[in-house]
Amino acid sequence: MELNEDPLETAKRELLEEAGLASDDWELIKTYEFQGKIEWPIYYYIARHCKKVAEQHLDPGEKIEVKQVSFSDFIEMTSSEDFGNNMFTNDILRMKLDEKKLDEFKKKLFR
Repeated sequence: MELNEDPLETAKRELLEEAGLASDDWELIKTYEFQGKIEWPIYYYIARHCKKVAEQHLDPGEKIEVKQVSFSDFIEMTSSEDFGNNMFTNDILRMKLDEKKLDEFKKKLFR
């Protein structure tokens, strides 16, 4: 986040910079609190109906590949050991144990 930037503004800016995408349909789905001595909330948003509006503008060292995947592939990707956020992975794995919750999450993504 930039100084005086709110989380949603940050998410919109990062989506545009890192993927070249924009959306007018955003929803905060979860805030994770970092477990430690530093106050460091992590905000997860859904950006629906994204449209390509620009080219990627990556910072030095960033390697981001934008690709479209099915919902089931997304769930498998977030459940893999290579996925970068264990808190989100835990939520996904719990949803996989309760098909109703997984279906509710899917409906939230694609409404």
